[in-house]
Amino acid sequence: MLFLAITLGFFVENQREHMVEHQRELQYMRSMIEDLKSDTAELTDHIRLRRERDLMIDSLIYLLSQPDINANGNSIYYLGRIYQFFSQRPNNTTIEKLRWLAAYPQYGNIEQYHGL
Repeated sequence: MLFLAITLGFFVENQREHMVEHQRELQYMRSMIEDLKSDTAELTDHIRLRRERDLMIDSLIYLLSQPDINANGNSIYYLGRIYQFFSQRPNNTTIEKLRWLAAYPQYGNIEQYHGL
């Protein structure tokens, strides 16, 4: 009888751990979806800005090709300064959290990690 109770206790604990792991997996997937939404919005904005800058660089090239470059000095200066390079960095919070959990599995709340 004692053997049966211990065996059932192990079985129940295993099922509980499986359920907790499944819930954690769903939480990570939701977090990754939020990261992807954030990346998509940022990338869309980045593409829009790049198109605007491409138009500005065309204007700058046109002004630089004019014979009297000094007449357009202010515009050249403005267009030269406004044209900056931006790099888009992905939101990898969830991936970093999973890497961190691989090293320190005793910690596991992703909401706390997002708050850092």
